[in-house]
Amino acid sequence: MNALYQYRPLIYRERPTLKAFLEENPLWEELRNFYLKNSSSRCAPIVKMFNEARYWATKALLEKPGQSTFDYYYRGGMKSRFLNNSSDSEIICIAIAYALLRNQGSEARAAREVFSSVLLSASNRLYIELSYSGILNVDAPRIDLRPMPESPHKITRDVDWWEDVTEGWNKKKMEEIIDLWPFWERNAIKKLLQEVWMGNEEGGEKRGEEVSADAPSSPRKALPITAFLDYVEKHFPADRNADARVVKELLLALYTDMSREERERVNCLGTKPLYGPTTVHTGGGAAIINSELKEPKFHSN
Repeated sequence: MNALYQYRPLIYRERPTLKAFLEENPLWEELRNFYLKNSSSRCAPIVKMFNEARYWATKALLEKPGQSTFDYYYRGGMKSRFLNNSSDSEIICIAIAYALLRNQGSEARAAREVFSSVLLSASNRLYIELSYSGILNVDAPRIDLRPMPESPHKITRDVDWWEDVTEGWNKKKMEEIIDLWPFWERNAIKKLLQEVWMGNEEGGEKRGEEVSADAPSSPRKALPITAFLDYVEKHFPADRNADARVVKELLLALYTDMSREERERVNCLGTKPLYGPTTVHTGGGAAIINSELKEPKFHSN
């Protein structure tokens, strides 16, 4: 079993609304009716229930759990997430996950048999209801249960969590984790890892801890945004406004916690006026405007 499978955000992307489920596959509509018929006031909300059941099914296809490991890997984690440790929620969740695995065909047989056995022992009534309600035989396309990591902006920045996941900031492990995301989200994960790593390293120095030799070769400390601003404001003249605007976009992307003053300075980058006299023809003569002094000086034609 891949050790990364135990970390939910690395294999499962939460669906935020019931609509997201119902629009995906007609089987979810049947499962909603099943939930409404069998849930009680002690049960978890339906969106939370659907996410939990789908996560269980996704994880089961990856791990192919045996009967002896079911309680440890599934029930233990579930009880800590559901309100009131509701046993009603647990049983319905097992039933929904079983229906999802039935939807996957023969490739899910091993995991399906485990869930079937657990459901039969937990609630013979729900097992029979699923079997005879037609839910297990709904003519619906397969639900996509392939692993998909959580959206990058929802991933925790907790240093201890990442240190555990990366096995002490092991470079190969970090590369393996980054590759879990679709290519269009990998830069966001790389950036997050770098930021967490730098925060970890500074904290490690304060605590006198050693940093893994496999840690990425990123800068020891992030330069403050004021260092960039001072340099660009001083060394980028007006004829380099285009370059300054490129730096502006980079700073806005890299620094999301700027102060008001810093943000105002960033927004001014790339807007320097072109200094030097400018002639403006008027009815009474030509006004030479010194753009630096902002004072018009008139001379006769």
